[in-house]
Amino acid sequence: RAAIAEVFAMASNTRQFEKLCRRLPAVAARLASDGRRQALMGVVSALSEVQRPEARGLAASAATTLARASAPELLAELERTLGVPDGVSRDLAADLVRLLVGCTPHVVLDHLEHSQNAALRDMLVDALPVAGAGLLPVLRSKLGAQAGASALALLALVPLLGGTAADLAQVSRSRDPQVRHEVARLLRTMPQDEQAMTIVVRYLSDPVLELRQGVKMLLRGDQFSPQVIEAVAGLLADPQQLGDDLHRRLLRALGASRHDAAAQLLATQLQPHGLIESKATGELRELAALALHRCPAPAAQRLFREALVSPVGRVRKACERAASEPR
Repeated sequence: RAAIAEVFAMASNTRQFEKLCRRLPAVAARLASDGRRQALMGVVSALSEVQRPEARGLAASAATTLARASAPELLAELERTLGVPDGVSRDLAADLVRLLVGCTPHVVLDHLEHSQNAALRDMLVDALPVAGAGLLPVLRSKLGAQAGASALALLALVPLLGGTAADLAQVSRSRDPQVRHEVARLLRTMPQDEQAMTIVVRYLSDPVLELRQGVKMLLRGDQFSPQVIEAVAGLLADPQQLGDDLHRRLLRALGASRHDAAAQLLATQLQPHGLIESKATGELRELAALALHRCPAPAAQRLFREALVSPVGRVRKACERAASEPR
């Protein structure tokens, strides 16, 4: 590489430099076809070292042309040599990655999807956000429900490219628990919207306990859609499986919803479930009554007034106590 850089430095001081740059694509194609990827990388990187002001534009244009034409080969060489003894330096690798992202971001993204080199994956993730949100549709197409652990590096790009929970909708259904954990982690860094709540409520039934425990902190009732409220109703139908803590969180979340379906669900939670109830059940009823009292849904106050005059003493008393609390 040093020898090539010296040749380019000397040529840049002559009138033959433009002619040399025009011939470089053919040279690069020959190097690529011969499998001489290290030499190819040396040619591209040496062009960036041209110092003569009058020649820099030609050198940069030539480097971009070569990088665009030889991106798969250059990335394969970085994959092989970055982070190994006597391999490519991190500075040189970073320069090449920036150049490749600037001219062929989709090729770089394709390589990231399958890269086994941790150092290169980190470098690509750091560089690709420069490509902007236009890369998101391609990224989404790679993050399907069948995505496995190899998708973890791609997932890291979603928020860096300005993505939202909608970009995680399909991959959130992955069978790989590592992927689902990463989706849940990313949701904590994103705006909590209806799509986020769709994923969060689905994960409340995930077979992995740690994941269930983590996502319950993300519940936002003001972002519940009618479909999410229906899913919550399914969870509340089996209170023994919920546990008291999640039960409370769901009731509070419903109390923040503006949908009448949430208010109706809270009203059903007031009703007795047997002749004898535990203390915890009574406390949950009082929480449901308070949530209904404070619920901003249009039908909430009518349902609350009906519960205040319920013939069931336990329901009526819970609502009377809730009515004494500020809205």
